[in-house]
Amino acid sequence: MTSSWRVRAVDGAIVATLVVFGAWGFSPVFAGSAWLIATGGALALGAAIGAASAIWKWPVMPTAVAVLLAYLVAGGPLVLRSTTVGGILPTLDTLRGLATGSVGGWKDLLTVEVPSEGLESVVLVPFMAVLVCTSAAVAFATRLRRAGWALIPPAVVLLTAILFGTYFAVAPVAQATAFAVVAIAWLAWRRNRDRTARATTPEPARGLRRVAFATSMLVVATGAGAAWSLIAAPTGERDVLRDNVVPPLELHDYPSPLQSFRSYVRDDKDATLFTIDGVPAGSKVRLATLDAYNGMVYAVSGDGTGISGSFERVGSVIPVDVEGESAEVAVTVGELSGVWLPTVGAVRSVTFSGADAETLSRSLHYNRTTGTGVVTAGLTDGDAYTMDVVLPTEPTDEELVDASFAALAPSRVSDVPEGLLTLATEALGDESSPYGEVQALATFLSASGFFSHGLEGQSPSRSGHGEERIAALVGSDQMVGDDEQYAVAFALMAHELGIPVRVVMGFDVPEGASSAVAVTGDDLHAWAEVAYEGYGWVAVDATPAEDRTPLDEDIPPQREPKPQVLQPPPVPQEPAIVPPAVPVDDEAVDPPDDTLTQVLRVAVYVAAGVGILLVLLGPALAILFAKARRRRKRRRLTDLSDRVAAGWSEVTDTAADYGVDAPATGTRVERANAIDSALEGVRTQELALTADRLVWGPGDVEPESADSYWDCVAKTVAGLHQAHGVRRRTVAKLSARSLVAERRSRRDTRVRRSR
Repeated sequence: MTSSWRVRAVDGAIVATLVVFGAWGFSPVFAGSAWLIATGGALALGAAIGAASAIWKWPVMPTAVAVLLAYLVAGGPLVLRSTTVGGILPTLDTLRGLATGSVGGWKDLLTVEVPSEGLESVVLVPFMAVLVCTSAAVAFATRLRRAGWALIPPAVVLLTAILFGTYFAVAPVAQATAFAVVAIAWLAWRRNRDRTARATTPEPARGLRRVAFATSMLVVATGAGAAWSLIAAPTGERDVLRDNVVPPLELHDYPSPLQSFRSYVRDDKDATLFTIDGVPAGSKVRLATLDAYNGMVYAVSGDGTGISGSFERVGSVIPVDVEGESAEVAVTVGELSGVWLPTVGAVRSVTFSGADAETLSRSLHYNRTTGTGVVTAGLTDGDAYTMDVVLPTEPTDEELVDASFAALAPSRVSDVPEGLLTLATEALGDESSPYGEVQALATFLSASGFFSHGLEGQSPSRSGHGEERIAALVGSDQMVGDDEQYAVAFALMAHELGIPVRVVMGFDVPEGASSAVAVTGDDLHAWAEVAYEGYGWVAVDATPAEDRTPLDEDIPPQREPKPQVLQPPPVPQEPAIVPPAVPVDDEAVDPPDDTLTQVLRVAVYVAAGVGILLVLLGPALAILFAKARRRRKRRRLTDLSDRVAAGWSEVTDTAADYGVDAPATGTRVERANAIDSALEGVRTQELALTADRLVWGPGDVEPESADSYWDCVAKTVAGLHQAHGVRRRTVAKLSARSLVAERRSRRDTRVRRSR
C-alpha cells in the first residue's frame, strides 16, 4: 500500500469512528447484544463498500447498488436471523422482512417498548443508518477534496439516534465532546496535510504544532462547555419523535371482551379455555383491563393516560418496575379464541411455542400500565407460551387504611346513569378516608344485591352493562346481576366520586390436583381496581356471593328504594351507517392463506422503490444510456473509416461535456489543440493525426488498426476523466451537451440536403 492509500485509510478509519460515536446514541433503545452485532456488521460492510468505491472509482449508481446488495445479503444473518436457514441463507420471509422493514421499521422503532430486545425488525433502523452512512462517509473522505462533506453522514447517524431514541440521552456530554473533538481535529489535520502537499517547501513540524494547538484549544473549550451544560442543563426531557407518534394498534377493531361475558358463562361453562401452570390456586389471570365507558360498553382504550397506558410492540424482554415474587407461568390455549392474551401479574417476557410461534411473537402488543396483552394474529387451539412474571405483593388492609388515592387523570367515562352520583354519596355514609369509601361502595353493592347469571334455573338477569342496564340494576327494588353488572356499577360510582378506577375481566385459577390446571368458563370473573398512592392498583370485588340469590320475588329490599328519575327523551340523531358485519365477540378472523398476497406485496414494495428511483434518477440514467448506446453504435460501424472517425468524435464529445468549445469547422488537429489547451493533462493531438492518416491515407483501413485506434480513444477518455475531480467528472458524465450538439448537427445536415 502506497503512502497515499495509507493516508486515505486513516481518513476512512476516522470517519468510521465518528459513525460509531453517532450510533452509540441507539444504546438506550435496545437491550442485549443483537443490535451491537448488527451495527458492527453494518459498519464493516459500509467501510468496505466506501473503500472499494474509492479504489475502483465507482460512480454513484454502482455504489448505491453495492449498498443495496449488502443490505439484502447481510440483513438476514445480522438482523432477521429467525427467518434464515441456519442463520445464514436468506429465505422469502427474509426478503419480505427486509423490504417491509426498510419502510415500517422506522415506525416500529417509535412504537416499541424500550429498551427493546428480541424484536428483530426494529434493529433494521440502526443497521440501515450505519450501513448507508458509513459507506458514504468513507467514500467522501477518501475521494473528495473538501473533507467537510465526509462529516455529514456521521452527523446524520447521530441525528437519527437522537430523533428515534428515548427521552434521555446516553452520556450526551461525552458523546458530543468526543464527536466534536475528533471531527474538528481531523479537519485541521486534513487541511494542514493538503497545504503541505501543495507547498513547495513543506514545514511539517509547523503544521503539526498548529494541529496540536488547535486540538488543545478545542479540548479546553469543549470541557468548559460541558461543565457549563451540566450546571445549566434543562431539567425536563428532550423532545423525540416517539412523543408525536400514536401506537399503530387499532383497538376499535377488537370488541370489548366484557360484551362476551355471558357467552363464556353460558356456552363455555365446562369447556377448557386454557391450562395454566406455575401460579397458586386463587391467583387472578387477567384477560383485559377496561378503562373507558361510553354508555354502551366498557372497553379498552389504550390512549396513553395514567389509567389507560398504551399498547406497544415488545420483544423477548419487557421492562418491569414492580416488586414481588418471580414466577414462570406456562399457558396452553384450548377453546379460548380472540386477540386478548391471558396474563398474570407484571409480565417480564413472553415466549411463544408451537407452529404459529413466530406469527404470534410478531403480533404481540403489551400495555405495561394495565398488564393487558394483545396478539393481533389471534389465539387458536394448541397455541402455547411461557411468561416470566412478577407477582406483586398485595397490600394488607392495615396498610391501605391510611393510604390516599393515586393522583391520576380521570378515565374517559361518559353517559353515566343519572342519579348514580347521589346513590354513591348515600352509600358512603360517614366514611371519609379513601379506603373507607372504597369499602363502603363495595359493601353497598355486595350486601344489597343478589347474584344471577340469568341462566336456566336461575333468577331472571339480563346481560349487558350499558347505561340502561346499570340504571335498571341500581334503580330496582332488588339488584340482580353478576360480575359484569356489579363491577361496572362499582366503577361508575367510584368514578363519579373522583376515585381512580378501572374494570378487569379475567379468571380465578381453580384448585387442581396437579400443578397444571384447566381454566373453564365457570372460572370467569370481572372485578374493579382502585389506584392507591404507593401501592398501585388494588383489586376490589363488589359482586355478591354466588349463593346470594333472590329466592322470592316478594322479598323486601334490604336498602331504602330510591325514586325513579324520569329520563329525558334522547336527542334524535342521524341514522348510523351500518358497517360490514363484524364479529360479535372478540374472536379474531382467521387470516386466509396469503402467501401469494405477501409475495405480491413484496413485489409492489420493490416496484414502488424502483419507480421512485426511476423518477429521481431517470434523467441521469437516460443520459448515461444514450451515451453508452452512441458509443456502442460508433464502435460497431461497418465502414472502418467511419469507425475511426467516430472514435475521434467520441473524444471531442467527451471534451464538449467538460465545457470545451472546439471549432466545429476546424480540422482534427485544430480541434485537438483547442482541447489540449483547455484541459490539463490531456494529449489528443496524436489521436487527431492518427485519425487523419487512417481516414485520408492510401489504402483501406485494417480492422486491427480500427480496433487499436478505439483502444487509444478509450484510454484517452479514461485519462481525461481521471484528471478531474469527482464532482466535475460526474457533471460531465451526466451532461447532455454533446448529445444536444449531435442532434443539432444532424438536423442542420438534413436541412442542407433538403435544399
